[in-house]
Order: sequence, then C-alpha cells, then structure tokens
Amino acid sequence: MWLLGAGAVLLIGVGTLGFLLLGGEPDYFSVDEAIARAASLSGETISVRGVVTPGSISWDEATSVTAFSLSGDGGRIKVTFPGVPEDSFSPGADLLVVGTLGADGAISALHLREPTAWCGACH
Repeated sequence: MWLLGAGAVLLIGVGTLGFLLLGGEPDYFSVDEAIARAASLSGETISVRGVVTPGSISWDEATSVTAFSLSGDGGRIKVTFPGVPEDSFSPGADLLVVGTLGADGAISALHLREPTAWCGACH
C-alpha cells in the first residue's frame, strides 16, 4: 500500500515539474505586453523579449553606455545597457533584456541574452 502512495506522490511531482518547465507561463514579457503594463511594472525588474530595432543602436563613449530599441509586434521600448554587449548582439537579433523599467517606459538593462540561452528555472 505504501508503494502505491509513493508512486502517486512521484507522479504528482513529475507532473508539476513538467508543467512548470514546459507548459507554464513564460517568465518574460513581450515588448507589447510590457508597454501595455508599463504603469504597473514601473520600478520593477522585468524580463522583456523582442528584436533589436535596426538603426536604433548607439554608443555613448563618454558614459560607456549602449542604447537601442527593442521592437515587438507594434511597439518599441528604449533600452540602455552599461558597457558593450556580447558579439551575438546585432540589429534584428532576437533578444531577452533583463532590467528595471523606468517611469518613462525605458529599460535600464542589467543583462542581455539570447532567448535560447535563457532558462527561467535556473536564472
């Protein structure tokens, strides 16, 4: 009888883990979702996935800050990042930005990652 109980507990655990890893909510916002929820997310550290807008990348040599826009289906979010992004950062690249959303709707990025390199369960 105890074996049946242990099997049930194991099955529930595996099912829950599978839901969280495969079928749960994504742990990031799309650009358009972040724009729509900007008022309630202001001041929060969030993750936003979008495409680096071609023609939007600039470098401020005096402050060592990279600035660019992240595009979604219809909107754009301005992003600033302290330093030089990795080699995979380029116009048109799919990107996951982790940073603080300001009252102006811009993100002060802490991390820039390729979405395929992002694992919400371990980061």
